[in-house]
Amino acid sequence: TNTRVETELQEITNIDSLTSLLNRRAFLKKDDQEISRAKRYKQTFSLLMIDIDHFKNINDTFGHPVGDKYLALFAEKVSKSIRDSDYLARVGGEEFSILLPQVSLQEAGIVAENTRKLISNTHLVHKSTDIAVTISIGVTEFKQNDDISTIITRADRAMYEAKETGRNKVVLSK
Repeated sequence: TNTRVETELQEITNIDSLTSLLNRRAFLKKDDQEISRAKRYKQTFSLLMIDIDHFKNINDTFGHPVGDKYLALFAEKVSKSIRDSDYLARVGGEEFSILLPQVSLQEAGIVAENTRKLISNTHLVHKSTDIAVTISIGVTEFKQNDDISTIITRADRAMYEAKETGRNKVVLSK
């Protein structure tokens, strides 16, 4: 049963309990591995940083259990919409990230736009109230001189630009 305990410990340390997605720690490890692979094989990948717009309003209006339900629904919908080889993680309260191996910036922009549309059409009904949210997404592509900090910072900046310029949009960062 040592193996089972090790597996459970690994899950506890790598999986977000609310969404069953990778947590920030595990995601940073995957990101680091992807950087090494991309440098070694001269390949590319793209990174999406996603923030749910005005999420605090859901928690304030309907309570944290409803907010949690929406986060779980978000995770389920987005997980089903990406490839098995992609990595989706909850990296903060209402912040998520997707790592897209061997995907260019333009292709990642399409994935991001499809994700944005998917979420804007995903509603949670709570006590006959239809709860809909939008997301802001920043997208960037790996550059050979990137490290984990530079690529995440670039994707984050693009996400904040999306938020500052009206939300419910995708911003690509070269």
